[in-house]
Parts: sequence; C-alpha cells; structure tokens
Amino acid sequence: MLRGLRVAVIGGLILGGVLMLPNAAGAHESRTVGDGKYEVVVGFLDEPAFSGQKNGLELRVATTPDSGTEAGAAAGAPVEGLEQTLHAEVIYGDQSMPLTLQARFGQPGAYAGWFFPMAAGDY
Repeated sequence: MLRGLRVAVIGGLILGGVLMLPNAAGAHESRTVGDGKYEVVVGFLDEPAFSGQKNGLELRVATTPDSGTEAGAAAGAPVEGLEQTLHAEVIYGDQSMPLTLQARFGQPGAYAGWFFPMAAGDY
C-alpha cells in the first residue's frame, strides 16, 4: 500500500514537472503574410537561446485556409522549396547579418539558418 502511494506521488511530481516545462515553440512568433496566403512561424532553433552557443533561425511556412493557392494545396500544407528564393537576416540592435537558409531534413515547409548569438537581447 505504501509502495503504491509512493509510486503515485512520484508519478504525479514527474507529470507536474513535465507540464511546467516551457513549450519549445513558446517564444516563436506567427504571422500571416503574402496577402493572407501563408502562415509563417519564426523563432530560435533552440530555446532558450544562450550567448556564445550555436543556434539559429527556425522558419516554418504553410498555406492558410483562404490562400487561394493551386488546386490540391490544402490549408496548412507546408510550402517547400523556399530555400532557393527566400532571403533572411538576423538583426541585433543596429547590426544585421544575412543567413543562408536550408530546408530541414524530414520537415516539409521548415527551414533553418544557423548563427551564434553573441550577446543577450532581442534578435
């Protein structure tokens, strides 16, 4: 009886701890762009970000319900092939640096551009 209670309490503490962890995309920002055709989500690849540690831009692009894209492209469909034409840059204060975007393997519509944030603050 005591062992069962102990297991239940430990299980509850573990579950509570997991539920209190921040969502990985919690600091990501979402916007509708392209005259309402696309939903873009952007943020750091690894959150929280730490100065001096490799990180990068995470970008996800999907169609929206009223996108009016070609037939067969359902709302929320990932948009692939943008690494060839889309340009990105990271901005910190008055400094900016262009990023080379690469498609994320096995994640349609997801792109990444790596960099090292070297100072605390808004990027």
